[in-house]
Amino acid sequence: MPIKNWIKYRYKTRYFRKIRDYFHYLIGLIGTACLLPFQSTDSLSAKNIKRILLIRLDRIGDMVLTTPAFAAIRSAFPNARITLLSRSYVKPLVISNPNLDQFIEYDRSFSFYAKIRVIGQLRLLRSELAIVLNTDFSSGLIAFLSGAKYRIGNNHKEAGFFFTTAVNDQTRSGQIKHTVESTLDLIRALKVPMNEKKELFVSITEEGEKYVVQFFKKHKLDDTDLIIAIHPGSRQPYIRWRKEGFAEVADRLIEEYNAKVILIGGPGESQIINDVLSLMKYSSIVIDPPIKLTELVSLLNRCHLFIGNSTGTMHIAAALKVPVVAIFGSKHPMDSYKKWSPWGEGHIVVSRDVGCLECHPGDCARDFECMKLISADNVLKAVEKSNFLTDRTQINTD
Repeated sequence: MPIKNWIKYRYKTRYFRKIRDYFHYLIGLIGTACLLPFQSTDSLSAKNIKRILLIRLDRIGDMVLTTPAFAAIRSAFPNARITLLSRSYVKPLVISNPNLDQFIEYDRSFSFYAKIRVIGQLRLLRSELAIVLNTDFSSGLIAFLSGAKYRIGNNHKEAGFFFTTAVNDQTRSGQIKHTVESTLDLIRALKVPMNEKKELFVSITEEGEKYVVQFFKKHKLDDTDLIIAIHPGSRQPYIRWRKEGFAEVADRLIEEYNAKVILIGGPGESQIINDVLSLMKYSSIVIDPPIKLTELVSLLNRCHLFIGNSTGTMHIAAALKVPVVAIFGSKHPMDSYKKWSPWGEGHIVVSRDVGCLECHPGDCARDFECMKLISADNVLKAVEKSNFLTDRTQINTD
């Protein structure tokens, strides 16, 4: 981007962000004043909590990283009925989670009347406690409309007034915490005894296992093969490493390790996969999107290594204890590897420090130099340091 256009763009985006911030502040003041008569001043008593509503209305990776919080809540309220309200596409990840009793779907595509019906369903639950695990206005509003006496959530400027206990999100003040920890902070705010195992969980289904059996037959794979999954896509272009890099890494894994490389693509990523393939010397196995989430989980569970950008797929691999080599660029607090790195042991983050304090997504003065400077050698050195060649004795079979 020419420097003149960049200055104009940067000024414009900062100007609109400032207007947005003032607007959110105004909403917060009005909301606090309007809802003050409805806020309970009673202290929460764990023995009186029989029904709990959890709300998480965002993406796949966020849901995976929230599963330690589910376990913590269950340990604190072992006899409570726990209901999760979330997007329909994340349901396969939690379908067999022992810490949840019920799943209710709530999608953006729902009509107004469908959303009203869901609110009615939530009110019939008669939950005493609602915990909002993501930060947006609609989630806070749903918690308030559910009728829960106690409502916990992040003290975000546009939604904090909906909660009886609003927890400060340190990430937004520049003190970066991993998402697992910041989500657990919401549960810690209850000030009740709990067990914090901090282990991720994803459901493995019969449907997914049947798919893998057929997949292995189709591609003539068996358990003696070294299987490496590579996901070159991501939700946002600015967190994607370059396609040439992924192609070189894949070729060298085939040359140096005799690996069976599987290229994984999410919805809308067919072109990215095709581009990587066109840059490779060797052939690899391709997962044509879309692949069902149940199938993706079971397939990743049979891999020895995962390489990719910051995505939900990366977090699923980490939850399955598949060694992960994750490629990160942006240092913005909301995209930093400190907040989104693969959780657990045996994972390696590849990044380059180019001296930036932080950058805002889509507003980079250096054309994402931090991502461009990451070489295939950097990634392959991380592969060597990982423990992916050791036997995986902790494969999830639940």
